[in-house]
Amino acid sequence: MNAAKIAAEPYVMVTYWKSFEELERPHADEVFNDIFSVVAGM
Repeated sequence: MNAAKIAAEPYVMVTYWKSFEELERPHADEVFNDIFSVVAGM
């Protein structure tokens, strides 16, 4: 992923979960983690 391109685009992250296991599932996803690390660094 190109951090500059990501920073130039608007993103919204909305999460909803019914259990702790559902909450943890995205943290194991590589694409989610890549995008989240860029957003967190903004």
